[in-house]
Amino acid sequence: MRAYLFDLDGTITDTDVIWIDALADTLAALGHPVPTAWTMEIVYGKAWSSSYARIVERFPDLASIPSDELAHRSDAFFKARVAATDVRIPGTIALIRRLAAAGAPCAVASGSTPSQIEDALAIAGVRDCFRAIVGSGEYERGKPAPDCFLLAARKLGADPAECTVFEDSEAGVAAGRAAGMRVVALRLPDHPPQDLSAADLVLDDLSKYEFDPA
Repeated sequence: MRAYLFDLDGTITDTDVIWIDALADTLAALGHPVPTAWTMEIVYGKAWSSSYARIVERFPDLASIPSDELAHRSDAFFKARVAATDVRIPGTIALIRRLAAAGAPCAVASGSTPSQIEDALAIAGVRDCFRAIVGSGEYERGKPAPDCFLLAARKLGADPAECTVFEDSEAGVAAGRAAGMRVVALRLPDHPPQDLSAADLVLDDLSKYEFDPA
């Protein structure tokens, strides 16, 4: 059974840069202004659990704020920024709808929390296209480890070798390859440069992806 696994931020919704800014806003509000380059390093393509670990390593006083609470505070800044822009990535959404119409099993495997994933898929208008979601807190190791993709494949009842991963980050591409899956990378213009050379295919628009629904 062929199955299709999607990253969320930067692949379905153009939100990676917004998360970077939202986390910087959160840390500044807590008295810890940081350079954008540092928040980009700990956020881009990473699971929230990994980002949180890096934050409390650098700012031990923030360990008193539980991971879920810090994520909630960042959510508030994120939602304020998202409300001002359309974050949907049209080509990806078109592909998702084509796959769903063909009856292909699809899942989201993301470093965002499950509630953040649900909110983003509602914004994108494609929640009903996915049979499963996998978010931070449901697996042990974040990308570039393959855990989230392997869990998504299990939820779909799919053989990893029959899965195609759609990603936009170097860490995500590495995770998909480590899971033994085919990887298609999305390279959007005006985004932080990523080494996507390990992907099987790199596209600037996922609606160009040709698939066999059989």
